[in-house]
Amino acid sequence: MAAISLGTVAGLHLALMRTRWGTALRATSLDPEAAALMGINTDRASLTSFLLAAAIAGGGGVLFATFHYLHPAAGVELTLLAIALSILGGVGRLSGLFLGGLLIGAVEALVLTWAGPEWRELVVAAIVLLLLLLRPRGLAAGRGH
Repeated sequence: MAAISLGTVAGLHLALMRTRWGTALRATSLDPEAAALMGINTDRASLTSFLLAAAIAGGGGVLFATFHYLHPAAGVELTLLAIALSILGGVGRLSGLFLGGLLIGAVEALVLTWAGPEWRELVVAAIVLLLLLLRPRGLAAGRGH
């Protein structure tokens, strides 16, 4: 599961940074009007990115189902964690998301080991609040996407 996830993130990063489609998508996300003036079909770029996001989410659901018991509330904790990670990394920044994931994963492992599972959410929330105070634009602020 980790190898598939890392491969997916690496492939997405390469596609966004090294292809014409990635350039078009990044331009569309930054300024749709200017991208359209440069000849980019912004509707197609938006549709393609939505379909890719849906495919990645579907693949994530399949990976989730292989390791967890499924029930109606399955994934709520992970959804909240994903929101916290996007805040930590800076919205739309893959490098920040990766750094935030590593940080939160290491902190959660330490908290679970030393303090128990009841402290996990509190510590993650404290880290998110602390980083919002210290680096409001996320961990990857000032870096490229």
